[in-house]
Amino acid sequence: MKRHFLFLLLVFGVLGLNAQTFTYGDLNYEVNYGGTSVTVLDHVDGTDATGTLTIPDHVVYNGNNYAVTIIDSYAFSYCRGLEGTLVLPNTLEEIGDDAFDYCGFTGVVTIPASVEWIGYTPFYGCDGIDGFVVDPANEDYDSRDNCNAVISSYSNELKFGCKNSTIPDGVESIAEDAFNRCSGLTSITIPSSVTEIGGWSFWFTGLTSINIPSSVTYIGVNPFAGCAQLEEIVVEDGNPFFDSRNGCNAIIRTSTNELLAGCQNTVIPDDVTRIGNNAFYYCSTLTGELVIPEQITSIGHYAYEKCTGLTGSLVIPNTVLELGESAFANCTGFDGTLTLSENLTYIGGWTFEECAGFTGSLVIPDLVTEIGSSAFEGCHGFDGKLTLPKGLNYVGSFAFASCSGFTEAVVWAETPPTLDMYPFGGFGCTTLMVPCGCVSVYENSDWSEQFTNIIEDCVEVSENGENAMSVYPNPTHGMVRIEAEGITNLCIFNLLGEKVFESLVSGDAFEFDFSGYNSGVYLIRMETAKGVETKLVTVE
Repeated sequence: MKRHFLFLLLVFGVLGLNAQTFTYGDLNYEVNYGGTSVTVLDHVDGTDATGTLTIPDHVVYNGNNYAVTIIDSYAFSYCRGLEGTLVLPNTLEEIGDDAFDYCGFTGVVTIPASVEWIGYTPFYGCDGIDGFVVDPANEDYDSRDNCNAVISSYSNELKFGCKNSTIPDGVESIAEDAFNRCSGLTSITIPSSVTEIGGWSFWFTGLTSINIPSSVTYIGVNPFAGCAQLEEIVVEDGNPFFDSRNGCNAIIRTSTNELLAGCQNTVIPDDVTRIGNNAFYYCSTLTGELVIPEQITSIGHYAYEKCTGLTGSLVIPNTVLELGESAFANCTGFDGTLTLSENLTYIGGWTFEECAGFTGSLVIPDLVTEIGSSAFEGCHGFDGKLTLPKGLNYVGSFAFASCSGFTEAVVWAETPPTLDMYPFGGFGCTTLMVPCGCVSVYENSDWSEQFTNIIEDCVEVSENGENAMSVYPNPTHGMVRIEAEGITNLCIFNLLGEKVFESLVSGDAFEFDFSGYNSGVYLIRMETAKGVETKLVTVE
């Protein structure tokens, strides 16, 4: 049996390798299995194709008459020069994924009765199309009630639409990317029959307001990101899963208090604790200084990416424990300082990439152990000191590349953190200050390729400059004595950013027993007469 199976694999593999392709007119074709029909592969001019596209019902090659039954995935993607009304052949059975992305078609596209399968978002970015009509004889798809959209007749899912679409009653779900890049769509009503709204479904449309019915139980990745004109988001009362509490002009997941989608007029309510992935992505009309409320614990991936209207300084409050990748990437309008949460343990890739307007110095918080790829790449406005923490283990590729304004660089880690590719390419200075006694170990590491001059300063490279706080013994197996002038409050965190101890204190000394704690590095943070003091202690 096994031998027969391998033989069949070999036969079909040879058939696949020898699949016959040919050119007929302006199009390239491939003969389908069975030898009686063909797939349209692409235009002979590729993405340079122009003019009107004509797809025939049949083509003749080497004396054989082939029915045109399939349009391949990506067949005409990015053929922006194709224009006019698209006419699909009546023999067509399948339309592949992204088949006509970003084509310049206008007029009404008719889906023939013969079409049995339509791939993912085949007309993505074709903003000129006026309507979609499905032949009434089609058993799989329809355009009921003259909706100018294509709906799956079996699942009642609206697959894709255009600038003139409406959503008929009876539609139960809106597919991912259904109206993505349809900038001409300025208004739409979601009926109460809809229970699911797919991610990215209305990205970069011209919507100015949207109402989410109480029937909706599922919402994918922010469906309204990039809708620069969106001023109002309302979730109907009675929805048990989502709300727009206090008229906040946002969609909030009720169970987790996570803000999923916002707009230019969003006010973040006091009880929201998370800003979700893509929540304000490409919201260029969100302007002024951004104030992140102190109850926020997490800011998701791409949450504020390309919010170019944001200005001033940015303070990430100490309640924030997580910053997603690209959370503020390409926010080019910031023109003040950047202050990071003291409780961050990780800075993800591209988090502040191309935020070129930030000025002053940058202090990476004490608990950060990793800095992701391109985290600050292109932030050339910083014109002060870069300070890297003692517990840092890893710096990703291009993390500080093209940060040409920095005048100083200091690292507190006694063991050189691992470096990926060119993390300091195009950095503003070539001198690195390291902890006392660590010059040779840095000179014999990859850091010497990034900084040509490595020096030590046993006074300046300390955790608090003035040595205002002392902890001993350090490392410790148990009891430590902590001394500083005028201690009023003391907190201890592990390297996950979790607070493991807190106490009010009055005096200049405090003793703490680590014997019941796991081995590792802990951060002691105190409020003192001279301000906030921090110290890392190693428990063995």
